[in-house]
Amino acid sequence: MKNLEHVCYNTRFSHIYVERRIRNHPRTEQILLRFPQAQIVEIEHYKDVFNRHGQDGVRQHQAQALILAEKTDHFFYEGAPVCQDFGNTNFYYCSTMMNCIYDCSYCYLKGMYPSGHMVLFVNIEDYLEELDHILKTQNMYVCISYDADLLAMEAVTGYVRLWSAYAAKHENSLGKTECWYVLDCKEDTKMVMGHHAKTKEELVQAIENDDYDHLLNKFYIKKGDMPEF
Repeated sequence: MKNLEHVCYNTRFSHIYVERRIRNHPRTEQILLRFPQAQIVEIEHYKDVFNRHGQDGVRQHQAQALILAEKTDHFFYEGAPVCQDFGNTNFYYCSTMMNCIYDCSYCYLKGMYPSGHMVLFVNIEDYLEELDHILKTQNMYVCISYDADLLAMEAVTGYVRLWSAYAAKHENSLGKTECWYVLDCKEDTKMVMGHHAKTKEELVQAIENDDYDHLLNKFYIKKGDMPEF
């Protein structure tokens, strides 16, 4: 039954919904070229699909569709007091995407939206233009990946690169920096970082055979280390 259920699901982004008003947008066309086998469905507004009642987000995520849309207002939202502002004033966030391709059990996005599909707003230039106007009167601390994982979709959107270029231009910085720091660990502790399987099939077969340890990238760490990834 497990194999049968897997076969019954469409592949991710096998269906792409596109708002008619942005059908000929350059970024829309660029994204559609990446999915030549996808079935394109034109719609009037993304909410006609994303906000429908009675959706099963868990099952939808197994065959996630992509919805390309245009953001027309509220490009930036004021951050809630309970969110991390790292001591900054004028804390705001924006949503160039909603939902995520990952299915992490701990993520607050589970159940946050009425749909398991992903919305991508193609008009990021309008966000940057609005931010230009705001910065003329006040500084802002902006969270750019609040409702999704921008890095996970970078190959499709290029948004991280655009935001980094914007930060470099206006702040002489590429944004928030972070690192891993080993506070403490036992002697001869190893960290695992990814794998070196040459193909997806090799990795899947190793996992199914419970024989994948030799494919893991491991290295020793000690207290005070700052591993570079």
